Amino acid sequence: MTMLANSSAASYCRSGMIDHRRAAPDVHLVAGLQRHVATMPYLWWTVLCVMMQRLSFAGGALAGGVVDRHALHVCVDMQRLFLEPGSWHVPAGLEILPNIERLCAHAGRQNVFTKFITAKNVDEMEGHGQWQDYYQRWENLTQDKIGAEVLDIHPKLVPFTSDDREFDKRTYSAFSSPRFSQWIKERNPSALIFTGVETDACVLATVLSAVDRGYRCVIATDAVASSSVDAHTACLHHVYTRFATQIELATVDSIIAEWNNSVVTESPSMG
Repeated sequence: MTMLANSSAASYCRSGMIDHRRAAPDVHLVAGLQRHVATMPYLWWTVLCVMMQRLSFAGGALAGGVVDRHALHVCVDMQRLFLEPGSWHVPAGLEILPNIERLCAHAGRQNVFTKFITAKNVDEMEGHGQWQDYYQRWENLTQDKIGAEVLDIHPKLVPFTSDDREFDKRTYSAFSSPRFSQWIKERNPSALIFTGVETDACVLATVLSAVDRGYRCVIATDAVASSSVDAHTACLHHVYTRFATQIELATVDSIIAEWNNSVVTESPSMG
């Protein structure tokens, strides 16, 4: 939050993705609230977390113009694992659910869902380098401890998905899944629109993998969230904006307004 608070309005507007017409958040208010988080009960911390993420970035219209019917909505890891109380709970995840539902309803059959699949147990990760250390740290979240059901998509999003449009992944980026990567490549989408959790982890990794593959990437700023307010804010203000010609930031309302399912534009060639 210090980095954000020390940023001037001028530097915030310098990116090609953000112009002077988009109001920057009151960073001093956000920073002031942040200083009191440590002394707050869990419930109030949860409420504050959601408030600060709402203040963090508004987004605006799509810089690349209309999104056509070949675009895909990629909903990242909106699972019970992250949206129910537990070690990986993302308090703001439930807050973004209505926006994701609206985008899913608009996208129709153009929705795609990813799921982060934890290891069955620590022994399963033997020979997988730091992932074995990772699950020694998070052994309580292995499937032997928590069961497989908690890895399911949140019930409110189930009506929008199907088995052929759910993709399991074992690492941060969805493109680490050969099935997902090939499925996306075969459809040659004109754009990938990202929502989900977490802004600074699996969303970030998946978006950057998509950038590497040449896809047009759009992040719905009011439909991504993180358990870390600082990291969420830093990504929206300082990381994604560094890729201004490849990553667009916009609100769900703006995306829906400019996603015309009857219009077809030229899709990029993915050799």
